[in-house]
Amino acid sequence: MLLTLLFLITNLALAPGLATPASLFGPDKLQHALAFLVLILVARISIVSWPIWVHALWLAAYGAAIEFLQAMGDGGRTASLADFLADLIGILLGVLAILFVRGVAKRP
Repeated sequence: MLLTLLFLITNLALAPGLATPASLFGPDKLQHALAFLVLILVARISIVSWPIWVHALWLAAYGAAIEFLQAMGDGGRTASLADFLADLIGILLGVLAILFVRGVAKRP
């Protein structure tokens, strides 16, 4: 499931698209945050032996790589620091959710 999600998100992020002006609070920021929230939750379920910070780190690197590839490409996509920050927010929300569930599960 994790590999399928990574493939789909990469394809959506790098597929040729219409050039849209970069905006700090555009609707795509919610899509970025939601995608990375789901990714970290699925990653945690898929690879439980990794510490949560490893999941967060490699997903942050993945988000940065997508933005780098968008900057290098010519398919109507543009790299955006705001998109990367939205990715990081999604990762952070996922980490917080995982830590919350872990804390609730440890209660008697």
